[in-house]
Amino acid sequence: MKKQLHILPILFLALISLSAIKFTKVYICKSPTSYSYHKGYCQGLKQCTHSIDSVTVDEAKALGKNRPCGYCYHHR
Repeated sequence: MKKQLHILPILFLALISLSAIKFTKVYICKSPTSYSYHKGYCQGLKQCTHSIDSVTVDEAKALGKNRPCGYCYHHR
């Protein structure tokens, strides 16, 4: 029983972390040829010649921006 009580806080923190990731804002270029979502400081995002929107990761994926940007998600 005591082991189960020790696991509960860990599970609770994991759940909170997962929900925070789901609602994290990312940025997308509204170009019809773009396919990635970005962090705000990304050099690739600065090259966007269309409008830029702030959305959740789920929203970005629903809009066809299925991949995290290779620069801002893998270089820092």
